[in-house]
Amino acid sequence: MKCKITFRKANINDFNKTLIIKSNSLKPYIENIWGWNENEQFNLHAKNFHPENIQIIKYLNNCVGYFEILELENEIFIKNILIEKKHQNLGIGTYVINSIIKENKKKVIKLKVLKINTKAQKLYFKSGFKIINKSKYHIEMELIKSG
Repeated sequence: MKCKITFRKANINDFNKTLIIKSNSLKPYIENIWGWNENEQFNLHAKNFHPENIQIIKYLNNCVGYFEILELENEIFIKNILIEKKHQNLGIGTYVINSIIKENKKKVIKLKVLKINTKAQKLYFKSGFKIINKSKYHIEMELIKSG
């Protein structure tokens, strides 16, 4: 799997592709909780699009998703890991998580996931994350490192 998956730093030209991936990945969840408004989602994406924090995920040389991390002094916050539906269940998400963990051995790694996104939660639990807090719509998780 390793040689089939690569990452590249996002750039301003990735705006539309990341918007499409985000819409396709999150629309069912967001629609269920808050309702979906295309214009509002476009504006939110434009406001929060920071290519310097985003890595494009390529599988067999095709863009299949992206992940976004915020780096703090002693902590990494995984803001998003979004993979196109047709490329899910191929081990890509696990590879991304393992890569983030490997690159940040000395840092605390946290994330937030929607409560209704049980598929993502399973991936995070499998990767060693534990629940540290809950809110109305989200679960906050932290990687529990062994040793």
